Amino acid sequence: MRKASSAAVVAMVLLTLSSCIKGKVCQEYRHIDDNEWTRSDTVVFSVGKVKTDALCQMETGIRLTTDYPYSNLSVTATTILIPDTAGVADSLKRNTQTFRDTILITPYNEEGDVNGSGIRNYQLTTPFRKIQLHQGDSLHITLRHNMRLNILPGVNDVGMIITEESKVVKPLKQQIKDNGKRLKIDKK
Repeated sequence: MRKASSAAVVAMVLLTLSSCIKGKVCQEYRHIDDNEWTRSDTVVFSVGKVKTDALCQMETGIRLTTDYPYSNLSVTATTILIPDTAGVADSLKRNTQTFRDTILITPYNEEGDVNGSGIRNYQLTTPFRKIQLHQGDSLHITLRHNMRLNILPGVNDVGMIITEESKVVKPLKQQIKDNGKRLKIDKK
């Protein structure tokens, strides 16, 4: 019992540290039981309120073993963007948005070599969407495989990586309001 609770503490610390990597909004993986991903096993990720406005790149991460027998892996991602509406005037409120993406992952190249990194277990990341996040927004993301067979052997972990590509510059009127003064514009 004591070993299980200390393992849980270590896992929580590692998850917290992995989500706090500079430029990373989210980097989390979920283990797939028995290395067999069934179509009914929906993998869920929730990203709490983000701290700053940023354009972000979303990627799925897959950790496969050499037992994965197929040349590709099709994954359906459903992303729900939930804007923060606290303290926002009704005329400025944004609606919740839902995005659906089909991601085609190719574990092997044309010569049959592994595309990812690793030896017996290897990791592949595939970018699939750029998304504009504003301060206070949160995300709910689900991933499920979209293959013909119900059970996919050799799938060890499924992950989500969201990285800031750039900070978003507020419109000039908002900058003036935030600074409480007019900005000087050089005319050269």
